[in-house]
Amino acid sequence: MDKSKRKEYPNLKNKWVTLQAQLDMGRFANFDLQKDWKSLGPDAFAYDVLEQKEADEVADPRWELKQMEKRWLEKLQPYGDRGYNRLRRHGR
Repeated sequence: MDKSKRKEYPNLKNKWVTLQAQLDMGRFANFDLQKDWKSLGPDAFAYDVLEQKEADEVADPRWELKQMEKRWLEKLQPYGDRGYNRLRRHGR
């Protein structure tokens, strides 16, 4: 499977454990990813950190996280058959 989901997280520590727990319990917000997790199993998925910055390296960490997410979404285009992200309408 070559689909991906891109999202920014302010704290990477333990995030994969939290995501796995949500998926294992059937409570992950993304229906398509949840469905594939259930049918394909956890071994079909990987958790990769694409970019990381320390909060003290930037003036506004939340803004920087959003910018990083935008760059990766633009670069990888993880939509439709390529991923689990949904295209956002302009202004949302």
